[in-house]
Amino acid sequence: MFYLFILPTFVPLKYFNMAIVISFANNKGGVGKTTTTLIMGQAFSRMKRKTLLIDLDSQANLTLLTGDIKPTNHELTVLEAMLDKNVLPIISVAPNLDLIPANLKLANFDDKASSRPDKLYLMDDLVHRIRAEYDFILIDCPPALGTVIYNAFIASDYVVMVSTPDELSYQGLRMIYKVFDNVKGQPRLNPNLELAGTIITKYEKNKNSELFEKVLKNDPELNIIEPVIKKATGIAQALSARRCIFDSDSRMAAHPATQNFVDVAKNLALRVLTDAEEKQKSNKK
Repeated sequence: MFYLFILPTFVPLKYFNMAIVISFANNKGGVGKTTTTLIMGQAFSRMKRKTLLIDLDSQANLTLLTGDIKPTNHELTVLEAMLDKNVLPIISVAPNLDLIPANLKLANFDDKASSRPDKLYLMDDLVHRIRAEYDFILIDCPPALGTVIYNAFIASDYVVMVSTPDELSYQGLRMIYKVFDNVKGQPRLNPNLELAGTIITKYEKNKNSELFEKVLKNDPELNIIEPVIKKATGIAQALSARRCIFDSDSRMAAHPATQNFVDVAKNLALRVLTDAEEKQKSNKK
């Protein structure tokens, strides 16, 4: 199966001076957040956009899925990069796609950073060191509401919330939205933060999925990014085998869920690039 990773012609294509930074979040685990972050990164890289993935979850699932990498083998990770401005552990994982890895040490972030007056801005400082080198920086956030999430949101231009169509995931979204609203609402945090939208994953043709698809789409704050991504166990299997679902030799290449991810990636890129272009024009006036 061949996919065209070309943005629509009406998307602004001129290069921005700095990367667009997007955090992917939900307070509930198991919603496909890490999978979505990775696949968006793979799609953007195929759009010829230089993309950096940042694993900000101590479970290090994004690090595991990017290749034959054992997180425990990494002495230098995102934790050290946030705490020390002289550390920058960037790994190339594919053409146009890099990674800053994580491991279990990140679970100690609050203890390590608690005494620092800049503890909410450590990711922001890290991102500023590398923004000029990328088109997109995608941050995979943990299912949590603490200091790590604030670091991610303060460093980001946009938040993308990821949800399965069910009650618990929806409640997780509402919790994350409160953090987003708090960060955006405080001038000293990140008043320029925007919600790019919400991606619905693991959709199944049953009454519960149909019910909560309607609930999510009828919530005006969530701004759903179409299409809804169908459930496909083969996606997890392909990624666990370190196979990109877009590759022609992947069993998932011809699956409808793969096309869903392609379309979501294009629509997400369209939203953020268009919004960023409008902001640039407004700032020049």
